[in-house]
Amino acid sequence: MKAILIADSDSDSETGYLTDLMGNYGFDIIRYRSPVKALDNAEEISPDAMIINAEDYPRHWKTVVQYIRSIKKTDEVIIILLTGQSFTAEDAAKASTLSIQAVFPKNRPAKEKTDTLRKILARYTEAGAKSIADSATLKQSAAVLFSNPVSGTIITGTVIFLTENQIRFRPDSPASTADIPEGKKITEVFVKLNEETFSGPFEVKENSKDITLLPDGKETEKAFAEMVSTYIHTFRTEKSKYLL
Repeated sequence: MKAILIADSDSDSETGYLTDLMGNYGFDIIRYRSPVKALDNAEEISPDAMIINAEDYPRHWKTVVQYIRSIKKTDEVIIILLTGQSFTAEDAAKASTLSIQAVFPKNRPAKEKTDTLRKILARYTEAGAKSIADSATLKQSAAVLFSNPVSGTIITGTVIFLTENQIRFRPDSPASTADIPEGKKITEVFVKLNEETFSGPFEVKENSKDITLLPDGKETEKAFAEMVSTYIHTFRTEKSKYLL
């Protein structure tokens, strides 16, 4: 998934924290210091998310958001605004009108930002699923294997989307999974991320061209979330690209 960051200051801890957090969720951060250059490339990049430091660009952020909303639907791109003391009630009203998903004031507690971002990403995961399908890292380092609960056939496939609470993969043989009903419990699913392996019960949330699995039970949910969090964190150092 791709996220455009529009920010001027390198020393802004709020911007750094949020981009690190987005990196943990699998976003490639493409940074611009110029809003004009960001707009010039936005359509080609087709971002899944956009982070704008409104304090750096108090006269430009509205124009940027209006343009992004004109080329992508609200449910296709997450827009996050970083704000400071100059952000007025009128600005807040405009942000609401433009369907900005989150406004993060400076000095907001880290836990609140993390919880808010997690909820937003959970709500908009469908918008990001297509983009992460192009991730070479995910294709090469993640794998899923389980036994079809109906036929007993061994199922393998390519992981195309991953969060702390779900995994989506494309079966190597779609016909071998066609008889698995949505809502079906799978007693044991083996997941490999890099050299780490995990197994536990999962539920089939969706079965179409791709299969979406949810960890089943609190213990499985917790263990799976920890494994995925560690996996994503491993690769975040390569997530930032700086375009001057």
